[in-house]
Amino acid sequence: MMLIFQAAMAAEPSTYALSTPVTLPPAGPVRVGLGADLIGGAPETLGGGLLLTDASGVAVPYAVLSSSNGSGTSAEDLSFVPTGSGTWETDATDAPVDALVLDVYNLSDLGAVYATVSWEGAGGRVSAPRTLLYKLDQQDGRTLELPHVKGPFRVELAPVDSGTPRLGDISAVRNAPDHVPPIVEEVPVEAPVLTEDGRARYVLRLRGMRAVRALRFELPATSDVFEREVFVRVPGSPEYAGTNGMIKRIRVGSATVDQVQIPIADTVGDTLVVEVALNRGEPLPIDAVDVISEGVYLVARDAGAGPHTLYAGATEASSAYDLSIAIPDLLRTPTPFVEVESAAANPSFVPLPTREGVDAPGPDLSLARFAFERDVIATPGWARILLDRDILARTRPDVADVRLVDAAGRQIPFFLWNTGDEDAWDAAPLVRKEEGRVTEIRVPLDGTAPVGSVQIQTSASTFARSVTILRDTGRATVALRHVTWDGGSRGSTLVVALNERIGDTLLLRIDNGDNAPLPVEAVRVTYPRWELRARIPVGGARLVYGSPGATEPAYDLYLLRQEILQMPVGDATVGPERPLAAPAIGAVDQGMTLVGVGLLAVGLLGMVVRVLRGVPPAEPPDAAAG
Repeated sequence: MMLIFQAAMAAEPSTYALSTPVTLPPAGPVRVGLGADLIGGAPETLGGGLLLTDASGVAVPYAVLSSSNGSGTSAEDLSFVPTGSGTWETDATDAPVDALVLDVYNLSDLGAVYATVSWEGAGGRVSAPRTLLYKLDQQDGRTLELPHVKGPFRVELAPVDSGTPRLGDISAVRNAPDHVPPIVEEVPVEAPVLTEDGRARYVLRLRGMRAVRALRFELPATSDVFEREVFVRVPGSPEYAGTNGMIKRIRVGSATVDQVQIPIADTVGDTLVVEVALNRGEPLPIDAVDVISEGVYLVARDAGAGPHTLYAGATEASSAYDLSIAIPDLLRTPTPFVEVESAAANPSFVPLPTREGVDAPGPDLSLARFAFERDVIATPGWARILLDRDILARTRPDVADVRLVDAAGRQIPFFLWNTGDEDAWDAAPLVRKEEGRVTEIRVPLDGTAPVGSVQIQTSASTFARSVTILRDTGRATVALRHVTWDGGSRGSTLVVALNERIGDTLLLRIDNGDNAPLPVEAVRVTYPRWELRARIPVGGARLVYGSPGATEPAYDLYLLRQEILQMPVGDATVGPERPLAAPAIGAVDQGMTLVGVGLLAVGLLGMVVRVLRGVPPAEPPDAAAG
């Protein structure tokens, strides 16, 4: 009775951003696997953060299993016999196996061994991918993943270099009934932005909020051995609030071993900033990064008549169901499994800011003090707007003079934040001039957008130069930074942090001393990324900016900062820039203005006549009476 009452209290679909139909058996237990978009960034609150309803809209109680709260695995030794040189056959297994752990007695002497496991499938012999087994000081690679299949298994070991492997033990690993695998998503990477302190900064843009547990780096097999420190953080977080790790590729004999996965602790976001240490200015050739996040299953019982609907993305989680205490009993026998990868926007969803009334349009905004406007191109609803460098070039350094207005000219509340990462572009054409010992390079900036850093690239490798970066106002130059560029330690790319609003032209001066001029192939400039999030009304919106005297707006919306950052939002773009002209004066206003000007002219003419005639102006009545 308590469960039914609790379910009825939780059935409020309007508080969930996502919804999707799901087919469940009407009776008995069932496991429901959730995709990453449904899990979001707070898997620990999903006990009350989801809603599962039957055909009548009544909530179905559920419990949550996640990658971090399962009971783990069990292992047992398998009997095996040799069947040839480097080949062994195990006995049959009474249940499917998820992995084999091989104990090779002389692995330390061999260095590395390639292992292959095969079994009889429906269409013939099937093999798992070949795996490299190795043993290092604190690292062992001896586990072979299997796709939940039964034995007997054939194990083949082939040394990478030479020697004869001696297999001492084979253990079969089975995942517990409540085992939940993590979710792995491959995220492509773009060219990194280099930092002055010797790091390559990559920005990983995920498909939504994620509770990230680990990162695994993908590099070409042709890359040489390496060892690099890695730092991971969420944009906008303090520099110290992140995770440090180490990735490396080493040689074991003639085999290459990659240790390129680092654990991540307490990291939630839809964007990650990953900084990888450079080697003399050269970044690693990273192809992609696997983002490993928390996996989640739901366990429901007696779901009732369908169709069923699963709702996710709640802005306010309710209390969890008591069904969680029954999980051990529910999973004692094989349980049907249903997978739900994704969901669509819930048409009945009402975001928390709307329910609180803090995203409604405010008072009219006087546009006379703003210089520019651009149309926001987006479907109605919550959206993110990236401020490009053309916008930043015309705003205050703190971006306090940006506003959103609706079709009626009313202010639209928004949340604006500096994401902490940077975009980059190649500045061109460069104008170079040699003056004695000094090379002078003028770098066009195409506006006055704030410059985060400057990257200077050369083809030389052995050199030492003094470099000065200046602001050129046309009448004078102002030195901003002076650094020493040593190709032996800093590499072929010099990165200098500025965080300044420079103007239209940046000036570089390279003191070559008694040496030939240093070749410069390219100059890259970065600028900070700002993002605006707001609810775009049905009638559309305009972005207005360019008011040096404006102060930062104060919206109640900022009180829901965390909720807004975790809400699913769409992407918006902005149209071409238009100058904001002063509002036109109507015919009536024009007439009244002319009348006022006429009266003022008559009054001034009368004063001139009195002055010329020497007639003093009339005294006030009180003064005359006195």
